[in-house]
Amino acid sequence: MTERNKFQELLETIKKYKDNVTDYAYSTQVGGRSSPDKTRNYSYSKETYEISSPELKKEARKIIFGEDKAGDGGLYRLGLSPDSGNTFYSYEKGDGSQPDKFEIEFNPERRRKEKEQIDREQRRRDREQAERDRQQVERDRKEKQNSPDSFSFRDKKCAECGQEIDFTKGIIRSKPDRQEE
Repeated sequence: MTERNKFQELLETIKKYKDNVTDYAYSTQVGGRSSPDKTRNYSYSKETYEISSPELKKEARKIIFGEDKAGDGGLYRLGLSPDSGNTFYSYEKGDGSQPDKFEIEFNPERRRKEKEQIDREQRRRDREQAERDRQQVERDRKEKQNSPDSFSFRDKKCAECGQEIDFTKGIIRSKPDRQEE
């Protein structure tokens, strides 16, 4: 499993515990920094999970450090540098009863663009579904119109027998038979 996948799995595991607020504390921070050459400014957001539950700590350490390094000894901190997605992950073991710290730092502009892309795709799917629904309603309407059991109020004629219907009097009038001269 790649390091990035480990951190994604850890995030999913933490979110399973979201109903129990004693297992971890969550905080978020928004900030900015300059590039090393001071030519560009970057904004970032940081999500921090402070894991205090021994059970969740053990599970998180197994995911990040491996089965044999889940205790207090061994590796202390593991981080993953930004990739093309500009997301930085780090996990730091706490000493003894101190909480472990899991941090995710990302570019909020990128997240906003990803969300906009997802929203655009959802709107496109919704439009396509609405068009399919409209076409189905149109097919159903035409099918019902051509049904021998139906009659049209517009024509005021029964589609089955061809008799004229007077809706004001509730009378069905037969067509007069035309005789050829």
